[in-house]
Amino acid sequence: MAEQRIVPWADVIEVLHALLTTVVVRGQYPAGHPAVDRADDTATAGLARVGMQVQELVVAIVEHEFVVAERPMPELRDRLPGFADLLLRHDMECLVFARGVTRGEVSALASALAAAPSDERARERERLQALLPHVLLRYVTLREQATEDDADHADNLVPAVQELLTSVVAVMNRNARIDERAVLAVARRVFDGCVARSAPLQLRR
Repeated sequence: MAEQRIVPWADVIEVLHALLTTVVVRGQYPAGHPAVDRADDTATAGLARVGMQVQELVVAIVEHEFVVAERPMPELRDRLPGFADLLLRHDMECLVFARGVTRGEVSALASALAAAPSDERARERERLQALLPHVLLRYVTLREQATEDDADHADNLVPAVQELLTSVVAVMNRNARIDERAVLAVARRVFDGCVARSAPLQLRR
């Protein structure tokens, strides 16, 4: 995550306003209307401007309050009315905007948020994620302290990922072929864990 001291907060708040506008305007004008195009262009330009200063922008809703780049910002609920509730209705608890977000990605995300929530949210999230290579849709599950029950039911992905990355480095050093099935198997565990919310984040101070 980006360090707080380098986050361009004024630009971040401006781009969040722009993203909310891209959703709201779709409820007022049909697709292809100049107002929709202008809103998408503004949000895309804002994300590009922020991307020049931070490598990724993390926007999360934690206990119904905004946390942006690790900084709690409860004031955004009033400054961005309805945005947090809109995200949560679509099971979007955390958005990670990487550098290079395109206008098409902004349009796809805004259109998804402007539509009524799907009855099959997991499938819809998977479909939408495929359209957003520079925007990650994540769950947020925070724990002050891991409990024995959490330890029994949570899938610890770290050892498998660490082992895989170590093996990939070794294979690359030998100029050998990477075991694609092993990579896909671990990737599937990570994806399934996120969908099932079985990989909680440990809250650190």
